[in-house]
Amino acid sequence: MRNLTRILFVVTVLFVLIVTGFNVIGRKSKAQSTENCMPLDVNFAFPVGLADSRSIETPISPPQQGKVIFSLPENVHTYAGSSLVYYKKGLWIYAYTKDVDGTNHAVILRYSLDNQSSKKYLAASSIELNTFGFGILLTSQEGLWFLALHPLRDAHSFLLRYDEDADLFESVPYNGGYFESQVERIRKETYGYQITGYATAQNGHIWFTDIYNLYEFNPSTSIVESRLRADDGSIFRDPVVDADGFVWLLDEGKGHILKFHPDSQHSESFVNKLSDGFTQEDLRNNTLLDRDGRLWISDTGWIDTRANDAFGNPLWYRVVRSPVFISRHVREYNEYAWEHPVILKQTSDGSIWFRTSYALVRLDINTWNWCKVSYGGNIEEDGAGRIWILYRDKIYQIQDIQ
Repeated sequence: MRNLTRILFVVTVLFVLIVTGFNVIGRKSKAQSTENCMPLDVNFAFPVGLADSRSIETPISPPQQGKVIFSLPENVHTYAGSSLVYYKKGLWIYAYTKDVDGTNHAVILRYSLDNQSSKKYLAASSIELNTFGFGILLTSQEGLWFLALHPLRDAHSFLLRYDEDADLFESVPYNGGYFESQVERIRKETYGYQITGYATAQNGHIWFTDIYNLYEFNPSTSIVESRLRADDGSIFRDPVVDADGFVWLLDEGKGHILKFHPDSQHSESFVNKLSDGFTQEDLRNNTLLDRDGRLWISDTGWIDTRANDAFGNPLWYRVVRSPVFISRHVREYNEYAWEHPVILKQTSDGSIWFRTSYALVRLDINTWNWCKVSYGGNIEEDGAGRIWILYRDKIYQIQDIQ
């Protein structure tokens, strides 16, 4: 009788594992639903090289299930990666205008969701960025910020804060000077020259990196300090801050992942000890820390910061890459490109959004399905849980993302 009980128990366990698809062990993706998703450019194989010598035009297709809510004013344009953030019942956009002589000027545009009106803010009359300039909008508990960091060795840095009472953006002061003066001083001391990532913490502090430093900016004191300096051969990028205040960042130069402890000012390094490993190529992409404690590295995989492997390191999951990120366009003598995407954000329904040069993609973490929503753009969620997409100088509201 005891043996029969054991047999029935084993059979029951096996049945449950088969029905659940072994999802307790791995992360199984169901077949991708094509409803409300754009078709894939490639789903099996693609030629390496130029199989077709004809020029290939970039497809133009608005987001699936999207409704145009607002078109940007004349002579205000966005570029690939233009910031889109929600703040104070408005959508804020980083864009640019062009003078008759061809000079581009950074501009911030606010679209009010209450009265459907828009207003332009010139970040500063002295800021002239070309379309490849690095300008981002970000929000924290301390307000709305514009961080414009031009990727040139001799360029200055700009941190601007939105003054709600005055309804304008102002440079952040520092001991009678400006934020960029202090960053420039640290850069000259350490030879850093390019901002490579940023993050906001729950306490309102802003963390960012150049290739040689991890900086912390305290909005209450307007002080920015270098908290961690790179060793020889290191290249810092893409910090994120977890719920406990620890800062995770990538060391592209050495292929490490670092965990920095702000209180003790020391860091831990994890490299090639993770169960499936990762290469330096995997560390050339940005990161996102989702609500379940998974530190994503593009679409390469994630580190479970709340679990350890057999060696005591954070548990590493390798993602089976999706062909949704394969695009057909001539680039460097190839007709097709399989890009590693930029991670944009996680929305309240748990979805994680990615972007490549030619795709805006949603990952449903409940089913592990990938869905191509449009040929590029940016995404934001407002306080009511509505999804907005910025695509080709227009703002779309997504009616249904299921």
